[in-house]
Amino acid sequence: LRVQAQPSLIVDLFIYLEDRGIRINKDGLQSCVACVAERIFEQYLVQMADQPRSVASEKELEDVAIYLLMQFNNRLSKKISRLADTFFSNMAVKFPHVLWSRRVVFALPE
Repeated sequence: LRVQAQPSLIVDLFIYLEDRGIRINKDGLQSCVACVAERIFEQYLVQMADQPRSVASEKELEDVAIYLLMQFNNRLSKKISRLADTFFSNMAVKFPHVLWSRRVVFALPE
């Protein structure tokens, strides 16, 4: 898989997962898309870890963390919520400082 680190990539993954046709499909399509999303997110984290730390990269990580927190509260699908939880946990392992950034902490109650 070729992945270019960008926050819109994560949003696009969840847009696919939230698609009604994918969620309702009884042939396991959502599970398949979720597996691909997990692999893509792993690659995203590797690429972000390889980038030099900068204000822009920190903001991007914070944006993704906040988005994952929003998806964790997804009422459409427990599978999406669990996937967001997994992604957030993986992100916390690689970038623990993001959990304590001001923007992410203030996004928690929302």
